[in-house]
Amino acid sequence: AVDVQSAQMLKLSAEVAAYEDGMYYLDRALANDAIGLEVHLKQVRQLARKQFLRKAHLKKVGERRTFGEVKR
Repeated sequence: AVDVQSAQMLKLSAEVAAYEDGMYYLDRALANDAIGLEVHLKQVRQLARKQFLRKAHLKKVGERRTFGEVKR
């Protein structure tokens, strides 16, 4: 059985990876002149902010697990 915090950490990790993938493809689109610099910067900024928040949440959940506050 998977505890709630493990499931939450898995979901957050997947979201962080998805944002990373999104930024990678935005970089490729910019390099291929498929999008302009202004659009690229705006979208990367939005994704990076969301990714940062997910990473912070992931860290917080991980710290709770470390201190034995796991609820099943």
